[in-house]
Amino acid sequence: MFRFFIIIIILITYLSCSKSPTEPEKKVITGTVYLEGKTNHSGVKIGIYRHIDKNDTLQSFQEEYPSVGSDRIKDIGFDHRSAKELKYTLTNRNGSFILDFAYEKNIILVIEKEKFGWRYYNLDNKHEHNIYCTLKKTQVLTAEILKGNAIDKSRFYRIDNDIEISNANVEIDSGTIFMFKANTSLTFKNCTIAANGTRSVPIRFLSDEF
Repeated sequence: MFRFFIIIIILITYLSCSKSPTEPEKKVITGTVYLEGKTNHSGVKIGIYRHIDKNDTLQSFQEEYPSVGSDRIKDIGFDHRSAKELKYTLTNRNGSFILDFAYEKNIILVIEKEKFGWRYYNLDNKHEHNIYCTLKKTQVLTAEILKGNAIDKSRFYRIDNDIEISNANVEIDSGTIFMFKANTSLTFKNCTIAANGTRSVPIRFLSDEF
C-alpha cells in the first residue's frame, strides 16, 4: 500500500513538472470599418501580424540617424505585404468585426481593402480593443492636388507618373500614404513643404513593388 502511494506521488510530481508553459492571454478586438462612398462595408480584411526584426538596412539607418527612436525605426521597417498574418477576419455588410488573438509583443493590426489601401494599429496589452475607422478610396496623385493643398488626411495616393511641383506651398497631413509605381518620382522645386506627420500617425512613402 505504501509503495502504491509512492508511485502516485511520483506520477503527480512528473505531470506537474511536465505541463506546458502558460498560454498567452487571449485579447479581443472589436470595431467597425466604413468604406468611403459605399453602403456595403463587407470584405475588409482585419489581420494580426507579428512585427519583423530589424534587418541590416534598418540598423544602418538608425546608425546614420540616431535621433530617430528605435520605435520609429521599427515602424519604418514594417510592411505587411511581405509578411503572413497570424490570424484574420472579414467585416460584415455593416463593417463590424470581432477578432480574438493571443497577445505577444510587437503585434500590429492591419485593416485593408483593395482600392482603399490600409491602416496600421499598434496593439498594447489591453484586454479589449475597439477600433473605428474609415478607409478612403485610393486616388491618383496629380500636380493640381498638391498645388491646391488638397491632400486628404489618411488617404492613399498613387504616383503613376513623374510629378514635378515648382514654387508652391505644399501641406501634407498625417496618415497620408504615397504609393509609387516603379521608376516614377515626385520632385519639389523652390517649394515650402509642411509635413504634419506624427509618431503615431506618420506620413509614408512606399513602392508598389515589395
